[in-house]
Amino acid sequence: MRGEKDVVIYSAVISACEKGLQWELALALLAELVEEELQSNIVTCSSAISACEKGGQWQRAGALLSELAEEGLRANVFTYSSVLGAYGKSEQWQEALYTFKDIQDRLVRTNVIVYNAATSACERGSQWKTALMLLEANPKADVISHNAALSALEKSTHWQHALSLFSEAIDAGLRPTVVTHNAVLSALGSGGQWESALHILERLAKQHLQSSVVTWNSAITACEKGDQWQRAVHLLREMQERSVRSSIISCNSAISACERGERWEWALDLLREIPRSQLSADVISFNAAISACEKGQQWQRALLLLNELQACDFQGTVITYSAAISAVEKGSQWQQAVQLLAQLPRRHVRSNVITYSSAISACGRGQQWELALQLLTELKHRSLRVNIVTYNAAISSCERGQQWQPAQELLAQLGRYCLQSTAFGFTPAMACESWSQALRTWGMPGTQE
Repeated sequence: MRGEKDVVIYSAVISACEKGLQWELALALLAELVEEELQSNIVTCSSAISACEKGGQWQRAGALLSELAEEGLRANVFTYSSVLGAYGKSEQWQEALYTFKDIQDRLVRTNVIVYNAATSACERGSQWKTALMLLEANPKADVISHNAALSALEKSTHWQHALSLFSEAIDAGLRPTVVTHNAVLSALGSGGQWESALHILERLAKQHLQSSVVTWNSAITACEKGDQWQRAVHLLREMQERSVRSSIISCNSAISACERGERWEWALDLLREIPRSQLSADVISFNAAISACEKGQQWQRALLLLNELQACDFQGTVITYSAAISAVEKGSQWQQAVQLLAQLPRRHVRSNVITYSSAISACGRGQQWELALQLLTELKHRSLRVNIVTYNAAISSCERGQQWQPAQELLAQLGRYCLQSTAFGFTPAMACESWSQALRTWGMPGTQE
C-alpha cells in the first residue's frame, strides 16, 4: 500500500515537472522511482514523455515509448500524442509517421489530437501531401486540423490547395481563426495572389478577428509578388494607421514591391521611413533599395546606398554587389564596375556569374574589350559556370571594339560549351565582317564553304 502511495507521489511530482518544463528533473525522478524498485505506471511515463516533448527532446521521448513495452505497459492515446508532438517540434516527420502507423497496427483508438499531432509533424517537415492525406482521413477534423494542413501548404507553392481547403473549412461549419487566415494568406503571398489575399484580409476584419503583423506581412508580400506596388505601400500605411506594429519584413516587402514596380523614389522614401517605426534597416532593405535604383538607372544613388550600408557595418551579399555593379554598368561607369568587383574578396563576398557578366558588360559599354576578356578568363579560373549572358556581354565588348577575331573565337567557345543561343546572341555576330564564318561556327545550314 505504501509503495502505491509512493508511486502516486512520484507521478504527481513528475507531472508538475512536465508543467514546469523541467524535463531533466522529470527523467531523474523516473530513474529514481526505478531505483527504489517501485512499479511505474502509464500516467508516470506519459508525464515524463510529455515533459520531453515540451523540452524538445524527441529522442528521449521516443526511447521512453520503446521502454514501455519492456515494462509491460501499454501506451495510450495521450502517450502517443506526446511522442508525436515531440517529433513534430523537432521536424522529425518520418519518425512521426512511423509512430502513427504503429498506433494503427496496435489498434490503439485514435482521436483528433493524435491526427492533429501527426499532421503538425508533416507541416513542420513541409510534407504537405501527407498532411492533406491525414486531414482527409481524420474522422473528426476540427479547425486545428485544418490549420496544420494549411500551414503545410503555406510553405509550398500550392496556393490553390490552400484556398480550396480554406473554403472547405467554412463549408464544414468550422470557424477559421486568425491562425487559419494567416496560413492561407501566407500561401497566397508566396504565390503573388494579391486579389485573393486582399479578400481574405477583408474577411478577417468582417469576422472581428484581430489581425497581426503576420497577417499584414503576408498581404503586402502578395501585392509585392503580384507587381502591385501601390497596394503594397497602401497596406503598409493602413497597417500603421491601425496601430499594428510593423516589422522590418513589412517594410522590406513594400520596398521590394516598389523595386519591382521600378519606383526608385518610393523605395528610397520607404527606406528613410524605417527608423520612424522604431526599426532598423537591414541588408535586405538596402538590397531592395539598391536594386530599385539600378532599375531606375540611378547609379549614383545606388553607390551612395552601398556606402551607407558599409558605414553601418552591414555585411553586403552577392545580391548587394550584383545590383550595384549592374547599376553602374547601366550608367556606363566601367571603372566603378571593375572597382566594385575587386572589392568582393576583401568584403568576404563570393562573386558569381551575374556579377562578372555585369562587369564585362560595363567594360563593353566603355569599349574596354581587353579588360572584358580578362574578366571572362578570370571568371573561368574561378570555376564559375559561364552562361549565354556572359558570352553575349563579352562578344558585344569585342564588337564595340571592332575585334572580330576574338568575337569569332568566343562564338566557337560558346558552341563547345553547348549553350543554347538566343536571337540576342546573334546580334554582335552580324556585326562581324566575316559574318558567314560566324554562322558556320554555329553550324547553321546553308553556310558551307
